[in-house]
Amino acid sequence: MASPFYTGIRRRFALLVSATLILFGTCSCLQFSYPSFGTANEADFSFSAGAGIADGALQITPSTGDLSHRSGRVCYARETLKLWNRKRTALTSFRTEFVLNILPRNGTGEGMAFILTNNPELPRNSSGQWLGLVNSQTDGSPANRIVAVEFDTRKSGEHDHDDNHVGLDVNSVESASAYPLSNLSIVLSSGADVWVTIEYDGAALSIVAVQTYSFMYSWAGDLSQYLTDGITVGFAASTGDFTELNQIKSWNFTTLGDDADGRWRHRKKMRLLLAYLIPFAIAGSFLAFCAWRRLTRPRRLAYRNLEKMIDAQGPVRFKFRELRNATANFSSDRKLGRGGFGTVPVAARSYRDGDDEASFGRGRQPPMHIVDWAWRLYGEGRAEDAADAALGGEFDPAEVDRAVRLALACCHPNPRERPSMRTSVQVLVGGAGAPEPPLLKPAFVWPPFGERQEIELAHVGVLFTGGGGHSSFCSLSSTSFTGR
Repeated sequence: MASPFYTGIRRRFALLVSATLILFGTCSCLQFSYPSFGTANEADFSFSAGAGIADGALQITPSTGDLSHRSGRVCYARETLKLWNRKRTALTSFRTEFVLNILPRNGTGEGMAFILTNNPELPRNSSGQWLGLVNSQTDGSPANRIVAVEFDTRKSGEHDHDDNHVGLDVNSVESASAYPLSNLSIVLSSGADVWVTIEYDGAALSIVAVQTYSFMYSWAGDLSQYLTDGITVGFAASTGDFTELNQIKSWNFTTLGDDADGRWRHRKKMRLLLAYLIPFAIAGSFLAFCAWRRLTRPRRLAYRNLEKMIDAQGPVRFKFRELRNATANFSSDRKLGRGGFGTVPVAARSYRDGDDEASFGRGRQPPMHIVDWAWRLYGEGRAEDAADAALGGEFDPAEVDRAVRLALACCHPNPRERPSMRTSVQVLVGGAGAPEPPLLKPAFVWPPFGERQEIELAHVGVLFTGGGGHSSFCSLSSTSFTGR
């Protein structure tokens, strides 16, 4: 089960994420900005055949291969523009800014356009004079559902004004209104950048074009007469006998008015909520951590003190690194022997009183039932029955008795009662008398020396220890030590 500390963190994090998603999900505004274009932006747009991204720009018509009699479209594909504001009380206002560059390749022609449409697919046979907007069969049809601001670079037919003008096109390439640029010293097909701003306020569409000199014009119009909700924004272009590169070098788009105000309000709410939730989550987590540390401190200190007492008076503990270094990484050259419980390398180190202590690794302790069996035979005076049956009874009973006594002494539950390695070797070679282990298996007593006493350990319990002629033992439960 997770602790209240971590449960609280998860709850606060879930609240923060949920609130953020709610705030982000309530705004239906359209806004994006591309200072330039690269391959990483390809997924954001839909491209007709031959269109793409090259030289840091949107190439509305092909920039390589056969450039003549081609048409193309590039549209923003991530989201569409809502025709109405959220309350459906007014048409959506917007502003878009882009840098266009029309670079002649073989003369100039035909031109390009910024488009608002409900039909983003490129019409067939829309090259030449059709600017990628319509074709000879669909020109003028209300089903086209397209409004475009054209930047025309070639005069095509009697309806065309000249070869250097802007115009407003509604479902047709025949402009509802056009304005020449030559008298303003703005040449669309000069290969120089043209900075364009188009703004719609729900009643009129305005355009500002700047290339050394500036141009401003405005058309009154109700887009709801020509378009439905879910408007795709993008660019269209075409070439004919004469060719050019139709390029968009940067593009920004944002909704205005009610939608913009709503977006600003949502962002303000989000900032306020995050400004509250984040410090609250951090402060709450910190306080929960401090409370957890405070509640568990007595128990942690008690067990830390207990470990110190065991280290000071209990068996010597070695780190794995020390054993590995002492045995030359458990080298076979240090092998002491091999038995039924594994290979046992030995590492000798200096011990108190000048004796040597052997530290064993890569082995397992003898199973407890074997130790109990040997204790039982010894206590019944039948130590020789512990001899290996493979000897066929041919052994010296005194040697067997000495070996059993030594083995039982080495398995004494209290480590300080066990003989040193030096004493053990002397017993085996007959240089010292065999030890006298008790007839009954002794109980573990901790500390292994001293008078009988009771040690009260806060948050752990009472530790009973034995000394002198008394035998006692202690056992550890999940909450305390108990003994008798």
